[in-house]
Amino acid sequence: MIKKNILLLAFLGVAAVSASAQGYTRLQLNFAPQTMEIKDVPSEYANNDFEVGWDGMKLSTPGFGLGFIKGIELSKTKPLFLELGANANFLFKKADYSEGEDYKLTTKYSFLNLAIPVNLAYRIKVSDAFSIQPFAGLNLKFNLLGKCKNEFEEDSYSFESEADFFSDKYSEGEFSDGDSYFGGDKAKRFQLGLNVGCGFNISKLYIGYTFQPDLTNYAEIKADETYKVKTRSNVITIGLNF
Repeated sequence: MIKKNILLLAFLGVAAVSASAQGYTRLQLNFAPQTMEIKDVPSEYANNDFEVGWDGMKLSTPGFGLGFIKGIELSKTKPLFLELGANANFLFKKADYSEGEDYKLTTKYSFLNLAIPVNLAYRIKVSDAFSIQPFAGLNLKFNLLGKCKNEFEEDSYSFESEADFFSDKYSEGEFSDGDSYFGGDKAKRFQLGLNVGCGFNISKLYIGYTFQPDLTNYAEIKADETYKVKTRSNVITIGLNF
């Protein structure tokens, strides 16, 4: 209920101030690869007991998204803006872990999230057509989809399995058990993170970079100890200001 209220307030805030406040609106395309990392896991556990598809304890997933930003003028004397908006990001990865002619194994990962940025931005004017805009703030991320699908083939034998990261059940398919993908813990639907970055306004064109480390965990792995699954993104943005 609290998460829904946060989302509702964010959208109401955009709607309430957009009509009267001076500022800008930006439509943008995001290139948003995500890194998911498991902290403090012993190497023997990482090598033997975790999912295929991870490079050690990291899973790097390419992604892209669409979004909009409303910049709201906070001062008549200084170029300080409150930025609110929404970004829908889709991430995907297909990895091949086949061992020569012995067997074929592919894993497909899919993620979808909706991110609500709440930033303070300061516009430094260099010329009439060019300005630099550093910003920092919070990122409210709602995880809508997270799953992986494995396809295995060896000689005449093959099987498929699919795991929903938000389910109590590890997989759907020939091989399934009652545990979750992360060993007892489901992925979190909501994560609170940070936005830190800088943009460049060239006339109406906007080009920017954002570092987005999430402050709260994506999930926790329940084993002999509890291991935190953390996420972060490095986002390149291209947009148009209106």
